[in-house]
Amino acid sequence: MPSQPPRRRLRAATASAAVTIALALVLGACSGAASPSPSPSPSPTPTAIVSPGAAELRIPLPSGWHEIELTEVGLQAEIDALVATNPEAAETIRQLLASGAFEGFLFYGIGYEGTEPIGNVTAVTFPMPGLGLDTLTPLITGQLEQIGATDVRTSERTVLGTPGLVIDYHAQDGEGASGTITGRAYVAIVEGAVYDITVTCAAADPAPCLADADAMVDGATLVAR
Repeated sequence: MPSQPPRRRLRAATASAAVTIALALVLGACSGAASPSPSPSPSPTPTAIVSPGAAELRIPLPSGWHEIELTEVGLQAEIDALVATNPEAAETIRQLLASGAFEGFLFYGIGYEGTEPIGNVTAVTFPMPGLGLDTLTPLITGQLEQIGATDVRTSERTVLGTPGLVIDYHAQDGEGASGTITGRAYVAIVEGAVYDITVTCAAADPAPCLADADAMVDGATLVAR
């Protein structure tokens, strides 16, 4: 099977930011927090999306994936590592750094095939006392469809040790493009806070990437700071 074009791989490496923003819009509205404006593009938002919670989120990453330190130094190191082999990916991460949106992430990791980014994982949280998944589910799916996600479907799964929600979807491979990427968001409510772990994949056959996503979430834990 031919490899995916670099541009598609690049977009997959940052596209879950759009879904993260969509979820933040819903969670922010429900919690009364300020939220960024909706955007149909997977470009980073100039506003930090969420405030990290009191617990540290740990996600085990499969081979080919690695965590990026959510600091200016960490992002710059990733840019420096990519600039010679994949300048487009380096530029996209540079935009994320400049926007400051990374400050709202609990976790950020990128998966590679060789030197090409093929997907990413992001995690965010919001305080949400009194809200249940039955109320949250239609709000999230509606917001995803509003930003252009298609084939949105939900299922139940244990997430962070508690009954949670899985949202599968497809999204346009960049504004004006004809291809699609595949995404999977995992949502759970733990001690009055909503946690979202979103993985996006770009391969024509997303099954291996989605299997990695399930493995990440099955091993994810919250550890008190």
